[in-house]
Amino acid sequence: MVVDGHRHVDAGICSTTNADLLASRDDLDLIVVSAPLASNGTFSRSVDAPMRWLANGQIRSEVATLAAAGHRVVTLAPSSAVARSMGFSPLADDRDAQRDVLRRARVEARAKIMAACPDLVGAPTAIVEMVRAA
Repeated sequence: MVVDGHRHVDAGICSTTNADLLASRDDLDLIVVSAPLASNGTFSRSVDAPMRWLANGQIRSEVATLAAAGHRVVTLAPSSAVARSMGFSPLADDRDAQRDVLRRARVEARAKIMAACPDLVGAPTAIVEMVRAA
């Protein structure tokens, strides 16, 4: 697409998260990578398994870049249960499924962040407040 005479490319063509772009930042306590198109490492034989497998490879590379730069990183990716709730089309307009995905994902995100970063549990940050509300 062209904006004001400059060509732009949707960054999603290279990565589903672009997390590695934060590697040079030195003012971050924690980087939370939200990776809804990946998987938490459990794969099924579903139609979306190849997409999730490819996304995982990209995210592992980006997280390695962040870790090498000294960052603490937590990656949030759907478990098998959440991926099943999402179905093949994560953008489907099924309100009941969306509520189920949101509920499951919030519970998983809260548990993962609090387990990985117990020192941040009392911190007044938006992410900690969001996961506390789960």
